[in-house]
Amino acid sequence: PLPEDQNRRTIYTFARRNLRLPILAAFDPPDLITSCAKRNCTITAPQALTMLNSEFTLGEARWWSGRLLAEYGVDQTALIRAAFQEAFHRQPSTHELRESRKFLNHQAQVIGEDEHEIDADLLPSTIPHGISPPQAAAIADFCHALLNASELTFVD
Repeated sequence: PLPEDQNRRTIYTFARRNLRLPILAAFDPPDLITSCAKRNCTITAPQALTMLNSEFTLGEARWWSGRLLAEYGVDQTALIRAAFQEAFHRQPSTHELRESRKFLNHQAQVIGEDEHEIDADLLPSTIPHGISPPQAAAIADFCHALLNASELTFVD
């Protein structure tokens, strides 16, 4: 396996004139050979499923959660505020902050109750001291949810 930073770089090697990024296949990309005067606007179920299930999105959520954990550690409120600021360029509302905390605590509890060992592919890229694997996996899930939020996906 490649180091985490090298994995991120290899994804962008697809950005060539005649090669498509694999994740964009579900998003009705134009033909790369001919010009495209107007793009069709499509919203389909495979697009949402691609964002939810693609290795790229999961990898980005792991990387982002690892960076947030490295910076904010056990300060859950600061981590949530930073995630909202980075994703949406705004602070979370009181309701969003409360629901985010509730999600993180519940998700960590559910993951911790699983009798099997947590899959390393579900954990953030780095886990600082003082954070349990279930807490870290819950933060990765939180980041994955933010990456799939309508507010991030659609531009008004």
